[in-house]
Amino acid sequence: MNIKRHINRFRAWQRKPIQFSNQGLEEHCCANCGHTYSGNYCPVCGQKAGDKRITWRLVGQNFLKAWGIDSRSLPSTLLQLILRPGYLIGDYLAGHRRVSYPPVNTLFVVTVVYLIITQMFGITRMEHFSYSDVRAKYAFFVDAINWMIDNPAWGMMCVTLMFVIPTWFFFRFAPQHPYHTFAEGIIIQIYMATIVLIATFISYITDPYILPALIIVYYYFTYRQLFGYRFWGTLWRLLISIVVAFWEIVLSIVIVGFTSSTGMITGLFRTLIIIVALLAVGYYISRRTAKNRLATDDNKIG
Repeated sequence: MNIKRHINRFRAWQRKPIQFSNQGLEEHCCANCGHTYSGNYCPVCGQKAGDKRITWRLVGQNFLKAWGIDSRSLPSTLLQLILRPGYLIGDYLAGHRRVSYPPVNTLFVVTVVYLIITQMFGITRMEHFSYSDVRAKYAFFVDAINWMIDNPAWGMMCVTLMFVIPTWFFFRFAPQHPYHTFAEGIIIQIYMATIVLIATFISYITDPYILPALIIVYYYFTYRQLFGYRFWGTLWRLLISIVVAFWEIVLSIVIVGFTSSTGMITGLFRTLIIIVALLAVGYYISRRTAKNRLATDDNKIG
């Protein structure tokens, strides 16, 4: 067995997993409207070429259409999301929308399946944090953490959305998919929320304490495939994104549980200063790195 050949085939599949068939110039007579045409679909009524006899495949496709899946397979999307997450997200951002299940629908279906499985099999979640471990004025932090433990799908969605801003700042000048918009950033994090939810389920049936490491590993490989930075370029941007996201979560919890105490107001402004400073430093370094990379490329061409 040639292991290197299999690895190369896997990497090629990661970059381009789907090959589209083309009916070419062969003429077809549409079974629905009788129009003669060339291609995969009838230009008059839109029926697919070759739709004549009822087959088991057609029956299965009809069941899938009831869930809005149509030609975009949910199992295939989940497999790609696990094995080639960054490339899948990159394909979707580049306009290859017909090859994957819609991101919001994917998150919804995975959430429903996750809740059903955890309820049916009584999978134990992480233990709640105790109020006795913190001071009374920080009790709302405990409430927020326990809420995320009780509502992992919504909790992970809220957490991943905190990565939209730092990702936009630190991966702004990436070799691949540069200058992505905030709207695209939300789509990226919706996909990441699905991945994190899958990782959460895996941690519940193995060991809950591996979840943070599992999430960081998946974020790293996803961002490296999506944005095209090398090891250190991806790693330091991801780590500083995690720090910023953490302080954004703290800021959100402080705002929700806000009181008029002087200490709380001071903490609010301190958190804002930390977030702005980290974003500014990361943005500046990323921009300088991009300029140096472009200058190096120009010198090589010259």
